[in-house]
Amino acid sequence: MATLEKIRNRSALLIAVIGLGLLAFILGDAFSSSRSFLGIGSTLAKVNGQKIDIQDFQAKYNEMSEGRNNADVDPSALQQEVLDQMINEKLLEKAYKDLGINVSDAFLSDLLIGKYADRGPAAQLAQQAGAASPAELHDMIFNPAKYQLTAEQVAPLRAQWLEIEDEAAQSIKQQLMQNLLDGALQANDIDREAVRAESNIYKVTLAKKDLTAIDASKIEVSDAEIQALYNKEKNQHRLSAEVRKVSFITVDVVPSQKDRADADTLFNKVVADLRVSEGVEAANQNGEVNVEEQTVLLSKLNNQARKDFLASAAPGAVSPIERTGDNLSVVKLLNTKTEVDSLRVEMVLAPGKKSAQDSILAMLNAGTPIDEIKKTFKDVEANPEAAWLNVMNVNPTEKEAKDKLLAAGSEYFILVGNDETGAQIARVVERKAPKTQYEIAIVSYKVLPSETTKNALLDQLQEFINKNNTAEAFQKNAAAAGYQAVESFITADMSQLGFVPDLGAAERYSRRLAGVNGGINNTRRAIQWAFKANKGQVSPIFDKENKDKYFAIALADITPKGLVPVTDASLRQELTAKVRKEKAAEQLVKQYAGKASDIAGYATAMQVQADTTTVNFGSSMIERLGRDAKLAGIVAGAQQGKLVGPVAGDNGVYVFTLNGVDADGPKLSDEQAGQRARQFGAIAARNFVTIMRQKATIDNNIGKFYNNQD
Repeated sequence: MATLEKIRNRSALLIAVIGLGLLAFILGDAFSSSRSFLGIGSTLAKVNGQKIDIQDFQAKYNEMSEGRNNADVDPSALQQEVLDQMINEKLLEKAYKDLGINVSDAFLSDLLIGKYADRGPAAQLAQQAGAASPAELHDMIFNPAKYQLTAEQVAPLRAQWLEIEDEAAQSIKQQLMQNLLDGALQANDIDREAVRAESNIYKVTLAKKDLTAIDASKIEVSDAEIQALYNKEKNQHRLSAEVRKVSFITVDVVPSQKDRADADTLFNKVVADLRVSEGVEAANQNGEVNVEEQTVLLSKLNNQARKDFLASAAPGAVSPIERTGDNLSVVKLLNTKTEVDSLRVEMVLAPGKKSAQDSILAMLNAGTPIDEIKKTFKDVEANPEAAWLNVMNVNPTEKEAKDKLLAAGSEYFILVGNDETGAQIARVVERKAPKTQYEIAIVSYKVLPSETTKNALLDQLQEFINKNNTAEAFQKNAAAAGYQAVESFITADMSQLGFVPDLGAAERYSRRLAGVNGGINNTRRAIQWAFKANKGQVSPIFDKENKDKYFAIALADITPKGLVPVTDASLRQELTAKVRKEKAAEQLVKQYAGKASDIAGYATAMQVQADTTTVNFGSSMIERLGRDAKLAGIVAGAQQGKLVGPVAGDNGVYVFTLNGVDADGPKLSDEQAGQRARQFGAIAARNFVTIMRQKATIDNNIGKFYNNQD
């Protein structure tokens, strides 16, 4: 469409806003001590010559890591995500500068402390800091002496405020950019007609002969034919970075049958001791099992086996052993009781000394409204409404508060408090009816692989590597040895090995930008090894990087940055398959040309059933045929009622007749067609940062600064 062409022509200036959702980050690996010898200094990456400094990256990484704790996330993948965000920011800032997009200080002030400051993050921060307004908080941060504060005391607030300012400025720039894009996407007559055509439904009767009717593997393909197709598609086979083809084997580190048998013996002994002793001391004495005590209601249990056991068990009884994968568990019933499980409670926070707390308590019990109390005690805070509290499972430190709540009448009382932190005053408004509660202990044991098992897995893999120490043998003989050697294509800036199929040379690099990037945690060092290795080499075993896997990698091939040569094995295989497909279609067209004068006759000649279907360009699928863009294009240009074919589509050879064209609903007006055309253009525009990344020159050195060594 012409709209899409406009976007391409403006690709140096227009960008779309992509919301970058970052995962919660944890603090990653230490810098590699060898980086000072690599000739890259502190440059973690370059974007069109613009430097991203390691210190700036680490500060942002630390900022994103604060207060987060997710040990299951691969630090390498998270580091790459932070860097991806910084790369995108560099590209965006350059585009903002080229287009003259900026945010004035005056407008930012209006937004944060002026007439628009009644809501948003600045208002929330002011409320948290106890300031009357964002304006007062701003004054407090930048004039601390006025409030008898030091610069050090307001430093955390200052950092948060500056972050809010930056985020607000970026958000405004993004909105201005979006407005610019929306204004730039204008539909012309060609666009409108294309939209109308896409809403049409083309009805056809056809006969189809699948290309699989010919054994393409027996079709000979010459070097000249491969070269001709390569020349035709040459620009599709250009790589933005060096690509290396690898094979890798992963071995799951799991318990052996002996490990599981040993675990059964150990756990059976613990359970036997639990059955003949009081409480859970018999389990606590064994440091390998886990004991969790809790109070439950039968109605809340999702485990039917446990529910059935508790319904008929007496205190002291122990359930049968449950096995879930490599986890063993039992439940011991410690006691039953009938007690209220939930209370609806009003809460009032009363800062100040004990005397003030007692005064506030007396005023509440006298019925004084909270607003009246605030006139005397301005720091008093009350929940807007009573809230339900579950008082079944409490920490030992909370037991006194729980007992007070259960014993409370209808008056306010001090739940917890002291002279330093103030008091929480509570009143029980409503309580649920008492229910039978079951005090239980869940005793569990996770079966782990023993050192003997781990060593055996390592020895077996090492033996395989010793016997298959070339990439070719590594790949060829893996299955016979009980392993799966997975082929993949990697670039130096990838953070993980993954199960990525061969999608063709043109897609090997772009798929990483699209987010199809691996999936095996803690495998960056294997990628680093592959980019230092020689073609044909096999790596040592990586056995310290991943908690539950051992892995090894073999370097099968190297494709340099730039135009992929026609001699590249994978590309040549891809081109050969395409040529064979084209030649198979040509053979079928020639075989059936002139064999009949109507659809029924061609169906008989092809030994297929004639069928009807519809083609709609608003959908990528053709009913009962699947995807066939080539056929759809031929149908669009066909004359109604005229026999067409045999013609080659993407998946077969067709003979068809166009029976008619129906408009999909009422005919679109010029305005409606223009709006829909702009929507199609906007879809492409939203991917503009990705397009900019593909056009940019990006030097990524992250693998030289970080690894995932323990």
